[in-house]
Amino acid sequence: MNRRIFSSRPPKRNRLTPSIFITLIFIAIFAAMLYRHDLPLWLGGLYLLMSLLTFISYARDKRAAERGQWRTSEIMLQLQALLCGWPGALLARQWLRHKSSKVSFSLVLWLMVLLNLAGLIAIVVQYFPIPLN
Repeated sequence: MNRRIFSSRPPKRNRLTPSIFITLIFIAIFAAMLYRHDLPLWLGGLYLLMSLLTFISYARDKRAAERGQWRTSEIMLQLQALLCGWPGALLARQWLRHKSSKVSFSLVLWLMVLLNLAGLIAIVVQYFPIPLN
């Protein structure tokens, strides 16, 4: 039997969910700041790499769940989100439909997003002040 990691439910087309909207806004602002050299490129690379790794972790966990195999712990998924992987986590939840209905997981994930953004803002203000001209 050929099992896919994507849900068998039809995708909700043309639906901009809050998760996707927030991720797109973050990417746009972050990309603009990288382009203007307000942030170092390594920071953009860190978010990109961690988001990719987090998305892959969600995909592997979904596949393991479908096959009844060993799963990635929720703590590990949340830690990856906290460590700059939250854009990948939000996209994976939407596109893979994995961990999207568990309320406790969702609350902790949004807390990780807020903590990461607070840390990013603190780092930017402290080490990369943006000129207001």
